[in-house]
Amino acid sequence: MQTHTPELAILAFPSVSIRSGKCDQVIDFGRIYLLRDERLEKTVSIVRSLADAGKDVFCISRYHPSIMAGRLPLRNMESVWLGERAGEDRISPDNLNKLKHRIALFSRSHQNGVVVIDGL
Repeated sequence: MQTHTPELAILAFPSVSIRSGKCDQVIDFGRIYLLRDERLEKTVSIVRSLADAGKDVFCISRYHPSIMAGRLPLRNMESVWLGERAGEDRISPDNLNKLKHRIALFSRSHQNGVVVIDGL
């Protein structure tokens, strides 16, 4: 009788080293990070660094898209506004199915893309 020895699988996530504030941080793709940042300063710094590294960004925010575009002037950024009224690129914050769908679409079409959810 032959026994099967499972092979050890090692997962390697690509990463990028970015400058945020006074220190360097390593961001691994395929991971989730929670930033406590009321004024979005740290978030904006990290997202700009990731965009400079060539990553596409999808931003879901309670702020109007024009405000986010002013804070995150990125050419490779898609955004959705969490708003109560229906409209283009606007999703109600309680419509989790639609939010999940938009995140999944972005993730499938942008390998190593970055999803920023503001307003939790």
